Amino acid sequence: MLVSINMRQTICLVLVFATTYTFGQNNIEKKITLTGIEKIVGNFQWGDVTLKNYEGSELIVEGDVSINLGENNDAFSLETKAEGNVLEIHASVEDFKSLPSYLVIDSDRGRSYRKIEKTDDLDWKKIRDEFGSGQSYSMGPLIEISLTILVPKKLALVIETEYGSMEAIECQNPMDLKSKYGHLMVNLPARMEEDCQFESTYSFVDVSCPPNAGYNLLLETNYGQVYSNLDLNIDKKGSVDKIFESKIIGTLNNGGSPLQIKATYSDIYLRMKT
Repeated sequence: MLVSINMRQTICLVLVFATTYTFGQNNIEKKITLTGIEKIVGNFQWGDVTLKNYEGSELIVEGDVSINLGENNDAFSLETKAEGNVLEIHASVEDFKSLPSYLVIDSDRGRSYRKIEKTDDLDWKKIRDEFGSGQSYSMGPLIEISLTILVPKKLALVIETEYGSMEAIECQNPMDLKSKYGHLMVNLPARMEEDCQFESTYSFVDVSCPPNAGYNLLLETNYGQVYSNLDLNIDKKGSVDKIFESKIIGTLNNGGSPLQIKATYSDIYLRMKT
C-alpha cells in the first residue's frame, strides 16, 4: 500500500485515459550510429516515448505514427544531429496548426469521427440526433505517435516530451527525463549507480525502486502529494511541508546515487519494485 508521507489532507485518484486510432498507421524505424557519442539529448513534441536498453551499439528509434487516420502521416518529422560527443534527436509534427481537424464523438453507439471544414458549420442538433445519447466531443487533429528508443547502457540521456508520456524500463544510464503534459513512469534496474532526475509539470511521476537499492532523495511537488511504501529516512530539518510547496530530503537504504523527482502540479509515487 502506498502511504502519503507529507501532512496534507488530500485524497487523489489518478485516472489515465488512452485514446487509440488504429487506422492508417505508419511503422517507422531509424538507426543512428553512436561512434564517439557520450550523451543523447532528445525532444519529442508529440507522442508517447518508451526507453529501453539493448546490447547493440546504435540508437534505434522504432514505433507507429498515425496522424488524421493516416491522411497526414507525412507531417511527422524525426531529425538527428551529432555535435561533438552529443547526439540530438527531435521529433515533431510539422505545420500542426494547418492540419485538418476532426470531431471525435464518443456515445453509447461507440466512437465516430467527422472531418471538420469549419466549426461554425457544425449542426449540433443533427449530430446529437445521429449519434445518440451519452456523448462527449473533442476537436482537433488526430495524433497518435508511439515510439520506442533502444539505447546502449551508460550513455547519458536527457529526454523531454511535451504532449505525450514517457516510460523508462530498467535503463542503466544517467537520466534527466522531463514530461510537460504527460506522466512519467520509471522502473529502475537492480544495479543503479547513475544520477537520475525525473520531472513532470502537469502529470504524475511514478518510480519503482529495487528493494535493496540505495539513493539520496530529493522529492518535490507544489500542488500534489508524495506517496511511498518504502522505508525512507527523512531529513525533517531540511525538508519543507507548506501549502504550495512540499520538499522531502532523505535517503533510502542508507543512501547512494542521487535521485531527484519533481511533479509540479501532480503527485509523486515512489514504490518498491515487485
